[in-house]
Amino acid sequence: MIEFKRKAEKTLQEWYSDASCRHLYVKGLRGTGKTTLIRRFVDKLPRNNSIYIDFETDFGIRSYFKENFKGNITDVLKEYSGNAFDDASEMILILDEPHLTGILRDMIVNISSDSDSRIILIDSEGTIDDDMVPADFYILRLKPLTFEEFLDNTGKEWYREVITGHYEKMKPVPSLVDNEIKDIFDDYLQVGGMPAAVSFYISNDNNIPDTGELIGLQLKELRNIIRAFQEDENSDCSKMVSLLDGIIDQNIRQSRHFAYGRVVKGSTGQYYSETLDKMLDTGLVCRSSSDNDAHFRLFWPDIGLLNAKIMSSYGISGEITEKILISTYIAQELSAKRRDLKYWYSENSSETDQLIALDDTGRRLAVKYIGSSKKKVRSLEIYDKIFPNDAKIAVGDMGFNIMGNFKIIPQYAVFCLIY
Repeated sequence: MIEFKRKAEKTLQEWYSDASCRHLYVKGLRGTGKTTLIRRFVDKLPRNNSIYIDFETDFGIRSYFKENFKGNITDVLKEYSGNAFDDASEMILILDEPHLTGILRDMIVNISSDSDSRIILIDSEGTIDDDMVPADFYILRLKPLTFEEFLDNTGKEWYREVITGHYEKMKPVPSLVDNEIKDIFDDYLQVGGMPAAVSFYISNDNNIPDTGELIGLQLKELRNIIRAFQEDENSDCSKMVSLLDGIIDQNIRQSRHFAYGRVVKGSTGQYYSETLDKMLDTGLVCRSSSDNDAHFRLFWPDIGLLNAKIMSSYGISGEITEKILISTYIAQELSAKRRDLKYWYSENSSETDQLIALDDTGRRLAVKYIGSSKKKVRSLEIYDKIFPNDAKIAVGDMGFNIMGNFKIIPQYAVFCLIY
């Protein structure tokens, strides 16, 4: 099994060293490697005294918890197994998919009183809203691998160093190396960041010998994700599928913001809002809002799954496909580091792809995809006149450059924007 290096490992170490947050709540789309990451991290701890419980496969303990939980998890485990837990103070309990017990809300509210052990909850359903998670919990959202992680895990760390070095100096990458990075980036647009797809890519010597086979794998992964929700009797998979398709349809129409009424004619936000909230909590979609939050845009969670869907279901031009993929890639890269993505647009059709708060003063970073046309920087020029103190970045097909009050960077360097 391939062990992926993840940025989230640093977050886990921060959690483990934080005395004020004894417990951990891990959210994320199915297939992003939550369980593998957590178990590998715990196994490497100096005092590995842990118990792993999989509520998805162990029907016996799932039923026992549901019927016998009275506020203390270790008490239920002692009753179920007869284990005395001699050193519970140093124990880490890993509870995988505890929402299947039907009592996760009761469990998470009472965990703070369960002071004997540290508890990690792994939840693919995004069942608990952030504001319901107790203060002594650390929240980790695991997403598909970013392009930076893709480079690190496919033996191409050197290219990451080249990209970051040239970004810091804003100097063009030599053409030969630039073409090599572009080829790798094109692979990433096809493979994406879901561990199963990346494993497939690595096992084929970092090549894509059979694109059709890879696309089939990715679409199968997407179907498995949706099917996982379908197994929950309280979910509405048809709405999820409609929203995912609606994102692509509205991108093809180049809509400035997402509109429920264009998903199914006459539909309203009230019809979809609960489903969308669940998709956002789980990581099945990511979102950015306009400055006043009146409008928003939605994006697929993984560039590889999106690419596979477009190639299999839509007969559209390469230019439109590229714009959809790159705008989604930008949102994915930035949302992997910041949740509060925004975008800006004006009445004269000027717009940015994303806005990210840089500091407490309100200063922001505006990001605009321009492709191969420098004429499209006009939107940033208009934005610059209105918000002269904000930073501006244009993402295009050309190399690193500076034009007026903003920088131009190649598409593959978006991961450099926010550290």
